[in-house]
Amino acid sequence: KRWRSEALACPSLWSRLATSFKVGTLQKLVQWSQDASLSITTDRFRLRDTARHLEAVFTPDILDRTTELLLKYGGLGSEPRLYLDQLTRPMPRLETFTYRHERLSSPANPGVYLPDNLFSGFAPRLVHFSVYSPPSMPLFLPLFKNLRVFRASTTKDRQFASPPFVAIFELLECMPYLEILHLENTLPIDQPTARRDTLITRPNLMELALEGPILSCACLLRELRI
Repeated sequence: KRWRSEALACPSLWSRLATSFKVGTLQKLVQWSQDASLSITTDRFRLRDTARHLEAVFTPDILDRTTELLLKYGGLGSEPRLYLDQLTRPMPRLETFTYRHERLSSPANPGVYLPDNLFSGFAPRLVHFSVYSPPSMPLFLPLFKNLRVFRASTTKDRQFASPPFVAIFELLECMPYLEILHLENTLPIDQPTARRDTLITRPNLMELALEGPILSCACLLRELRI
């Protein structure tokens, strides 16, 4: 009894939630975590009554407390729009956001993507933003001003609407504290632009991964000063 009491008196012990947990377990964890910041993961594999598991964590009070959100499209059940639409609310505590997108039955059916007004443009603590297999480049610029990590990665066999160079430069300009940048098969494929008047200086950048056409990589590198 003593150790149980000690454990229950430490809310951070109960702060990691995954939709693979039983609904009753999720409800107990939410209660025991009190007002502690939460980590939420939607698991890829399907469960019976997936909607009940998702509804246990996709509530306003839980999202308000979430500091880490790891979403897998395949774990959002048969109606992913119901849950992705809830990401239009402000996320005051969110620090890490990772989203693994999946197209559905065919390339012509890319599935539902992130809402245009993600987090209503308000996630002041957000420092890590990663998306995998996106149909287009995530350009939620108001959210990115404090980012340390930005990843946008896909594979060559995925359909991807390549952004123009000007959009990539605007993206980089809004992330002055960037430390890690991965752009893998998400670079522009249009004609490289003329050299800019001023370089984009990123003194904190420690890790850079570029994958795509060699001319696109070269055009981006010539505008960066590390």
